Amino acid sequence: MSVNSQREVSRVMTRKTRNIVIGVVGLAMLLAACGGGGSAGTDDSAITKEKTWTRTALATDASGKQSEQPYASVKAGSGKKVRICVLFPHLKDPYWVGLAYGTHVEAQRTGASYDLYAADGYGDLPGQIDQTEDCINSGKYDALVIGAISGDGNCDTIRQALAKDLVVVDSVNGTECGDEVTSNPRYARTLVSYRVLGETAAEYIAGLGRKLNLLALPGPQGVPWSDSLLGGLRDGLKGSKAQVVAAPRGDMDATVQLDLARDALSADRAIDAVFGTSVTMSAGITAVRDSGRDDIQLFNGAIDGDSYKGIEDGVIKVGASDLGPVIARMAIDTAVHLVDDPKGLPYKTIGPKPVLIDAKTIADVPREDLLAPPGFKPVLNYGRSGK
Repeated sequence: MSVNSQREVSRVMTRKTRNIVIGVVGLAMLLAACGGGGSAGTDDSAITKEKTWTRTALATDASGKQSEQPYASVKAGSGKKVRICVLFPHLKDPYWVGLAYGTHVEAQRTGASYDLYAADGYGDLPGQIDQTEDCINSGKYDALVIGAISGDGNCDTIRQALAKDLVVVDSVNGTECGDEVTSNPRYARTLVSYRVLGETAAEYIAGLGRKLNLLALPGPQGVPWSDSLLGGLRDGLKGSKAQVVAAPRGDMDATVQLDLARDALSADRAIDAVFGTSVTMSAGITAVRDSGRDDIQLFNGAIDGDSYKGIEDGVIKVGASDLGPVIARMAIDTAVHLVDDPKGLPYKTIGPKPVLIDAKTIADVPREDLLAPPGFKPVLNYGRSGK
């Protein structure tokens, strides 16, 4: 469907009803991962009081050359005059709740203000386009931080934002909008290559030297991060004894993913391993439990509350993580930097170096780098932007 057609569909619904949407079906899993109740905007003072912070990062410059380097944040309080529109595909699962956490603590640290808008999932590109246009046309923001639903479907609105001299930080999912966008000094990406994540997990699985038939649950088809993750997994397993024998695709909704996992396990009894990411891993755990197959091994491509516990307990053999909350912190930090410095940055893409975690090493990675703390609920409006 073309972008114009998608926009026409979006007119069937009013713009206001699309403004802030949290998936109700995924709420039970979200609450379980977040530890149930708790006050909105849990304040992690150890983070928010940091004057600066650093992480090992992978950076890509304008020529496409990637290098490992330290990431150094802006100073605390640098964003007191910066107003940011943050756009997520949804808030249905703990992964994006972790990103909401990273967004909030970094806004607190820098003093930036933001409004967070969530579409209704990866099928709701028209809704995200509407939300983005509302932010652009409101005149109240200095920057957009967008977790894009589509690799190319969000490009028109990204171009609109840049044409109005707004900073655009293309975060987590990434887009493919061409040189006109990527060469703009007001544009940057904060993300981790999901192909690298898939390859990292595949390297571990292949290294086991076992014949394994994997059920892969990579998420929705046509979304860059999901397609890249599956591609990296498949390519990384080439030449090994392990192979992907099923890879059903669907929205990042708890019930959708659980149905896909159950159907695949029922259809092919030869499956003896499951690879999932965030909510799809939680669905895989449940489907395996329901099947009574205690011989099935579990491997994870993104960490949420369920998989964190599973890795601690050794139920999940290994997990690869893009450190979602750190990506979100980098996104807010980068937005503040670009608003203050119109010359741009020495790189076009930056993201934390992915980590591979098992039961022995999970304690070595700060939990708040992996997911939101128990009790955190997404803060949709923070600071002056909400007034």
